[in-house]
Amino acid sequence: VSGGALILAKVLDLENLTSCSDGSRTPVASVPNAMSIALVCTSSSVETLVVNLVDINEFAPAFNPNSFSINVSEAASVSSFVIQLNSYVKDADKSNQDTFNFLLLAGASAKFNMPDSATSGIIRVSGALDFDNGQRLYTLNVSAAELASNPGSLPGPLTGFATVEVRVTDSDDQNPVFVDSGYSLSFMENDSSLLSQQLATQPRNVLNNATFLEINAITGALRLTSVLDRETLLENPMWLRVKAYQTDKPDLRTAVTFVSVMVSDKNDNKPAMSAASYSASIVENSPNGTFVTQVAATDADAVSAKQLQKVPRV
Repeated sequence: VSGGALILAKVLDLENLTSCSDGSRTPVASVPNAMSIALVCTSSSVETLVVNLVDINEFAPAFNPNSFSINVSEAASVSSFVIQLNSYVKDADKSNQDTFNFLLLAGASAKFNMPDSATSGIIRVSGALDFDNGQRLYTLNVSAAELASNPGSLPGPLTGFATVEVRVTDSDDQNPVFVDSGYSLSFMENDSSLLSQQLATQPRNVLNNATFLEINAITGALRLTSVLDRETLLENPMWLRVKAYQTDKPDLRTAVTFVSVMVSDKNDNKPAMSAASYSASIVENSPNGTFVTQVAATDADAVSAKQLQKVPRV
């Protein structure tokens, strides 16, 4: 006090003011826009002067932490909850606002939004997510702004910022896939040496009623279990249906392909005459070139049959 005037002796910081020069303690009051301090001036008379310290909005809302990392499954449906941010924002001003307007600024790519009230700070899924063929990481920029209608926002509302990293995690939504659309296998007939050899490798699978082949359920290795005679086969090539399935979901996660099995011919059959014996008669003195009879031979082997020489007429 000087000359009857009350003069400010030092800068007052409402956020850090705890005591007065006379030693009295300042109450930490939750008043939106002011704090009352009672100063007692003692002289021949006593007067009480009440000074109201008005808070100035000098601190922007602050996220703590200011970056977040969230995992969201690609199977999450639209409107699924991601995170709620309002509990992570504080205002250092004495007015201590605890309600803010939240806004999703960038990075959502139409996959995330804030459809709830502006003050909730809730982020939700707004579009289908795809771990296998889509974006796996989204960096969302969000803001928290003071309410303009709050007296503590004077002279103007301030805004704080944060980032939210959303990582899309894989979900079991894909069937197994064969590397190729189809497979082929060929081997020589009546070859017993193949019984102990691996003929081909496929993914995990089962065969359809193929008793001459077996398959390793883990490695997909195909092995011959019995010797095949090409001449006794009903069809050649043979088509086998191969099914791959996911062990934990054998009925839901499957794939099907086909294997062509060709048994190659071996010259292992003798030609056979069309009859065990032939009988013919001819008139004596018949001229040269007179037809007597026709004999024929066949060969079960495809290769040898093409090489049979025609037997001339007798």
